[in-house]
Amino acid sequence: MIVLPAMSVQDQADPVLPESFDGMVLIRGGTFEMGDTFGDGEADEKPAHTVTLDDFYLSRKEVTVAEYRLFCEETDRELPPEPPWGWLDDHPVVNVTWHDVIAYSMWFSKKTRKTYHMPSEAEWEYAARGGGKAIKYPTGDALGPDQANCARFAEWEKDKSKPGTMPVGSFSPNELGIHNLAGNVHEWVGDCYKADFYAKSRERNPTGPNFGRLRVCRGGSWSSPPEVARCSNRNSAEAVFRAHNLGFRLAVPVYSLTKTR
Repeated sequence: MIVLPAMSVQDQADPVLPESFDGMVLIRGGTFEMGDTFGDGEADEKPAHTVTLDDFYLSRKEVTVAEYRLFCEETDRELPPEPPWGWLDDHPVVNVTWHDVIAYSMWFSKKTRKTYHMPSEAEWEYAARGGGKAIKYPTGDALGPDQANCARFAEWEKDKSKPGTMPVGSFSPNELGIHNLAGNVHEWVGDCYKADFYAKSRERNPTGPNFGRLRVCRGGSWSSPPEVARCSNRNSAEAVFRAHNLGFRLAVPVYSLTKTR
């Protein structure tokens, strides 16, 4: 009989994960209450329900015009329709459809040999809540003009010559180091949308309904009031929809970094 050597504690330990790489931040998973935990949300934010997530990575900032332009140049695609303020390299790209984001994610994954994709709705909310905390906004229980680019206190409302968006990273990040989870642009996430989905969502790593005409977008934008930037607020649009206030950021699953290449 061959006796194999026992594994050491170090051998059995989880692999050491980098806290950040290439603009991505490690979000340690955990259990939290997702949805309307304050009792003042919309019907589709209810019921609040328990969700448990594994570790994942999330972009510190929204994908910029410059980053998306490189994708278009390397894949012979046209840029989306230009917003009224023009293409500004350090601003978030807008007017991208959900399908455009899928294409960008696939291109970037191949380019970097990692697995980039849109965050799930649960991952997005967990990050916006600073790791699942019971807060109303990514900044805490209030949102002010020095914390987010939202309507009612946005510069473009005072001066119509200014663009609607602002450069990514214009405001201080939340406690996880992530910028603009409130305001600037709504962000596509990977999930299909159904208003009553929370009543039947699975607890661990939920990813939304398996099919549907609508997709979820999160976070509020330069054109929406602060209330829309609440952590639990849900918006939806058809996958082919484009808008001057809609962009995206990306996520990476931990296994993408730890799998054997």
